[in-house]
Amino acid sequence: MTKAKGRPRPLGRGKAFKLLFATSVVGARVPATEPIRVRKETKEELNRLKVHPRETYDDVITRLIEEYKRCKREQG
Repeated sequence: MTKAKGRPRPLGRGKAFKLLFATSVVGARVPATEPIRVRKETKEELNRLKVHPRETYDDVITRLIEEYKRCKREQG
């Protein structure tokens, strides 16, 4: 809550997120990210593979990699 003219008011959505983000990463290492280029069709397929609309592409790709590794182990 912030004070405006003597009375508290709720933080805006952006401010609350920034505050939460700032407090959660203090002293923590933030993983580096790299942009990658994919075809439009690939991006659309990744969107279809999401288990939740807010799931990141990194999560989808990581899940696919883990499934690939599992299948390879089962093949022998």
